[in-house]
Amino acid sequence: MSTKIYHFIRLSVTSAALTGFIVAGGPVFPPTFGLSTAAYAVNGIRAIDDLCVWEGLEWDDMEPSEQKAWTKLGWTGEMWESEAETAIPPSEYKDWGELSEVEQRALLDLGYTPETWESFDSGAC
Repeated sequence: MSTKIYHFIRLSVTSAALTGFIVAGGPVFPPTFGLSTAAYAVNGIRAIDDLCVWEGLEWDDMEPSEQKAWTKLGWTGEMWESEAETAIPPSEYKDWGELSEVEQRALLDLGYTPETWESFDSGAC
């Protein structure tokens, strides 16, 4: 395949993915093309623009990699689905600097930054 055709296809697929025309979670073409959609950003975790997306998801609607990241923050499926105030893990009450490196990495993978973590109010969604 010529380089020009490859770059044209890559640009077209990327543009379509970013505008929402492609909503796939895996490669659009065979792996030799090296193209995938913008649906997942880091380690199989979906890219999100609005952190409130997480509160609207059921545990079973998450990818295993997303569940794993939340588990590193102390969450379980039972806790995630519970409405009880006691079902919230301690990480939710920590400032960024109080979080372990593992917890910080999980939050970064989930789309949080130190700034958004510090300013995010659980009642904001």
